[in-house]
Amino acid sequence: MMTQTKSQIRKTTLTQRKNLDQTKVAQFSKRILDRLTNLPEFKEARTLLLYDPMDNEPDTTPLFNLQKNIHFPTQSPTDPQPNYDLIVTPGIAFDTNGNRIGYGKGYFDRLFPNLSTDCIKIALAYDFQIVENIPAERHDQKVDLILTEKRKIIPPHKL
Repeated sequence: MMTQTKSQIRKTTLTQRKNLDQTKVAQFSKRILDRLTNLPEFKEARTLLLYDPMDNEPDTTPLFNLQKNIHFPTQSPTDPQPNYDLIVTPGIAFDTNGNRIGYGKGYFDRLFPNLSTDCIKIALAYDFQIVENIPAERHDQKVDLILTEKRKIIPPHKL
């Protein structure tokens, strides 16, 4: 199979996600959040960075009222950041090596290097967002764990 470019992967996967019906978004999001909230790392985490879902991203809004110190992305990833225990990151596509494709602005690629090495970076995705291979560049940052409605993916660098 020919390797797809980031922009091809982004376009295909975004279209699939936008075409998801709301019943599936709700159903899959619940499964994904159940996986997340049952993780010991999530239960122990006190300070979290969450995203506000858009365009059919897995719904994180049920997490907003948890008894935890919840933050959202700031205007600039280089702004001073709290000492996060855990980051829940969105994305458009991921591979099993922990590579991610976001919206192309590099926000999380610039944020991750500024974080404590203890901070766990977890991506939430639908299973169709997991692709065979993402062409990663040197500046691209990996996630530590990917949760979908079907599985938990631990990238090799975390095994």
